[in-house]
Amino acid sequence: YVAAGLDFLLYCDQACITIPPSIWTADLAPMAEFVDINAWYDPWLQMTEAALVTERVRINVTACDVLRRTPFVLAQLAMTLDNYAKGRFTLTLGAGEIKQFKPYGLERDRPFGRLEEAIQILKLLWSTNEPVSREGRFWTLENALLAAPTYSEGGPELLIAGGPGKAIRFGAQLADGWTTYYPGSGPAEEYAELVSQFRRLGDEVDRDTSESTVMFTPCVVLGDDVDAVE
Repeated sequence: YVAAGLDFLLYCDQACITIPPSIWTADLAPMAEFVDINAWYDPWLQMTEAALVTERVRINVTACDVLRRTPFVLAQLAMTLDNYAKGRFTLTLGAGEIKQFKPYGLERDRPFGRLEEAIQILKLLWSTNEPVSREGRFWTLENALLAAPTYSEGGPELLIAGGPGKAIRFGAQLADGWTTYYPGSGPAEEYAELVSQFRRLGDEVDRDTSESTVMFTPCVVLGDDVDAVE
């Protein structure tokens, strides 16, 4: 990884991708002959392996939801990775996508309300090794204990993934930053305005976001020349 010049590795927490299998065929997408677009491994196992064989490369998972895995499960997983990676781990949370719920018999119920509360629970569990209690709308903690310490003080870096609206507000006001997926055809000015919105939302609660992480995942097509890309 280091020899390749990588600064960080990003793993996706996916059960399947957004492209319907019916159009992922070799006649429409030549890559389909070589890759099953819906074949995803568990990212937590992959990240553990990466943490053990690297020393400087950051490790990021995006985006975990708080419905398939409860806040405590995520807090414990992230605490473990933070120790394995010696502070090089970033946890990214999102509201979840229906494609990873309905086909598997799972309910996506009030995802943004749960996401907001989960952020608060994770921050609380990472802040102390003592039992904590907290009455919430979705989860109530009663002497909940996460005794193993995080490597990073206050827990690993926590980002929120999503578009404009609640996700960007949670990232600016509750978490350590914000990330979004952005089509390669989108104008740079539009993304710049979202970043400005992120800054303004931080200012609303007197939070300095100048050191917060802001990033996006672009969708691009790479080729040797223009004709190959076309």
